[in-house]
Amino acid sequence: MIKVKVWDLLTRIFHWSLVVAFATAWITEDHYKDLHELAGYTVLGLIAFRVIYGFVGAKHSRFSDFVVSPTTVINYLKNLLAGRHQSHLGHNPVAGYMVIALLASVTLAALTGWMMEFDMFWGYKWVEMLHEAMASLALGLVFVHVAGVIVMSFVEKQNLAKSMLTGFKRA
Repeated sequence: MIKVKVWDLLTRIFHWSLVVAFATAWITEDHYKDLHELAGYTVLGLIAFRVIYGFVGAKHSRFSDFVVSPTTVINYLKNLLAGRHQSHLGHNPVAGYMVIALLASVTLAALTGWMMEFDMFWGYKWVEMLHEAMASLALGLVFVHVAGVIVMSFVEKQNLAKSMLTGFKRA
């Protein structure tokens, strides 16, 4: 088995920093307003970095490496369900869509939280409702993401969570 460096240090730092920042924001939602806001601003900064890095970063961190057509995703899922797993060194086609969904939901949660600090949006219930809905959607997507990592770790017979810690996967 050959181990290959897939996830560079910046991608791994981003990933685990976002985990910590989002978890902190979630846990402090009703208490510790200052910490909740700091976590939200941290999320926004991390997302800004990730969007830029998605265009100029390491190979497997670039959007062009894992954002594929819906047809490619459907074909990948059909093959996977038929027992014909297609291995990908970076994100597989479904995981690529999960990255985008997570980034979008977390971004919207953080942006609507930030909006609530402006006078022009103060007291508007729809902003608060959208903030809470996006945070809840993001949390749901996190659970789906973790389940996908667990399932695909069994399918690929390797610890994918560990690869996001070490940076290495078996090729």
